[in-house]
Amino acid sequence: MAMKIKTKRKLYMTLIETMTALALLSIVLTLLFGFFKQLSDLQLLTENQQRTSFQMRYAESRLSYIFQRLIKDSDNYYNEKFYFYLDPSNNNFSQYPSLVFTFNNGVKRDPTLSDELLARLYIDENQSLCLVTWPVYDKDARDHMHKEILLNNIKNIEYEFYMPPEKDKKNNVSAKHVDPEEKLPENNKWHQEWKKTYKQLPAILRITVKFSYENTMFSKKEDKVVDKKITYAFVLPSYKNFVYFPREQE
Repeated sequence: MAMKIKTKRKLYMTLIETMTALALLSIVLTLLFGFFKQLSDLQLLTENQQRTSFQMRYAESRLSYIFQRLIKDSDNYYNEKFYFYLDPSNNNFSQYPSLVFTFNNGVKRDPTLSDELLARLYIDENQSLCLVTWPVYDKDARDHMHKEILLNNIKNIEYEFYMPPEKDKKNNVSAKHVDPEEKLPENNKWHQEWKKTYKQLPAILRITVKFSYENTMFSKKEDKVVDKKITYAFVLPSYKNFVYFPREQE
């Protein structure tokens, strides 16, 4: 009796099966690459926002430190060293107004940056908010100028100065106020400018800055520039007119 011999049949993938497998593999790889791309964009966006937030907080901390140490006007020692005024825009220097003031920088390792300094807060040609300082009394002051950048991509800056009412006076704003030499600012009012002839500090300084930053949540070809506005408010060490809260009439 003859025995049947079983032969193993070789299985081969057809062209359709191969193409189907490659199509599924490409879909899986596309999904994976898309996920990692979104993850990378999200990380870049987070880093950009953290960098922007750090710059805003640093600018606020730095300016707060300086404005707490402004040199106040008086009739004796500091009178000659007092500067605080808003310098109008100058095409040769900056297209935005800048704030000029003197402050006491304390004791530093560099003696030229210690004690009383003259400072200017302005926007340079690169649209950066800068603070430049130099010694008040120094023949070679320009050789010791120190510049630091507080914020980048500035689009606009506005200053506001508040002059509070005088104590124990009900009405401090007079419609018939006449000051031909502009030596005294009106009380109980916000001012858009602060003249050099005032020779005193306001009670509150408010600085509004508008700047832009890139939103990296999208691809490089679709980057969006986001505008942001932030307002800093600082209480200045003014002794002539200080903010007070009158008692309520019973």
